[in-house]
Amino acid sequence: MFQNPIYVGISFAVSNLVFLFLYFHMNRKSTPVVRHFFEDAMFWFDTVGLASFTVDGVIVGQTLTDGGIFLCSFLGVITGVGGGILRDLLANEVPAIFVKHIYAMASIGGAVLACILWPVNGGLAIAASMLLIILVRILARHFRWNMPCVDHEMET
Repeated sequence: MFQNPIYVGISFAVSNLVFLFLYFHMNRKSTPVVRHFFEDAMFWFDTVGLASFTVDGVIVGQTLTDGGIFLCSFLGVITGVGGGILRDLLANEVPAIFVKHIYAMASIGGAVLACILWPVNGGLAIAASMLLIILVRILARHFRWNMPCVDHEMET
């Protein structure tokens, strides 16, 4: 972005167009089909983004350090889930990673797989870990998997 500001301009334009479309469309009492479409689109973009950024974090860790599986997996997970946390906070919502969803667990699995496969073949590591993250998120959505929760109103 600092070397070629065109990317900032494109991101700014696309995000504003999407915002305006949603703002005007949602204010017209959109149908459940339209809402379902946008929820599906958000899920797919979020899932692919999680996979991409997790793998990107692992790659940076593998190429710039020799920190091993723990450090590189940690970098991948923080890179992967950090954007979703910021998105939810800016939308004034509790981040999904803290409430429910198989989100960070999918990222952890993909990051560890990428770290294990990286010495064998970088391309294989990227493809397999992205596929694993996407597959886990799809299965979690389909079967309604969530992480266990602690009941804050436990009887004493």
